[in-house]
Amino acid sequence: MIKHYLNNHFYYVEYVIGLLLLVGFYLASTYHYLLFHSLIEISSIIIASGVFMLTWNSRHFVENDYYLLLGVAYLFVGAFDLLHTFAYQGMGIFDGDNANLATQLWISARYLESTSLLMASLFALKGRQISPYLLFTVYLCLFIVVLWAIFWLRIFPLTYVEGSGLTRFKISSEFIISAIFGSTLFVLYGQRYHFEALMLKWLMVSILFSIAAEVFFTLYQDVYGLMNLFGHYCK
Repeated sequence: MIKHYLNNHFYYVEYVIGLLLLVGFYLASTYHYLLFHSLIEISSIIIASGVFMLTWNSRHFVENDYYLLLGVAYLFVGAFDLLHTFAYQGMGIFDGDNANLATQLWISARYLESTSLLMASLFALKGRQISPYLLFTVYLCLFIVVLWAIFWLRIFPLTYVEGSGLTRFKISSEFIISAIFGSTLFVLYGQRYHFEALMLKWLMVSILFSIAAEVFFTLYQDVYGLMNLFGHYCK
């Protein structure tokens, strides 16, 4: 009985802490949007890094590649998000302080995240088939190639143009990413017997919030605006 009480107690404490964090992020946004953006992105980067460390260190004990694939993927998603944070307009870290670079890195991270979730759901629940080091190498090479295209070759499509806002590529990419997330939901539901009910629920809820974030990120014109704020909350 005491254990049941404590479990319920901590269940509500988690919600209270989450609500306080949301309020704290909002207050940060009213003080300085870059502070809000940095805090919320760093929070997600810490979570992504934690997912990698947990899955990588437990790779010898897990019977399928689902968690390993997602763990490695989220390490590089977090790396893209870190660069996105540094490149955000107003940070002044990279040359040509504008919204395009940060948005290119954002789109790269979301494509990587959504496709990795879908691939993991489709192929990685059937037993250990992937070499962890090969998987890491593939993601590392992909990460380097995308950065090469953005920073050096400068052939990555424009995502934001000062004075006119989001490009067609950026908007269409957000809808494509949303569709990939949506496809993942259907695949996960079909594979639901591989997961505990609670874990499946939260995984699907997180994907729904990711879809909502992508929709919000098709609507903003100002990188410090309300739609951008809502999108980062959902992320």
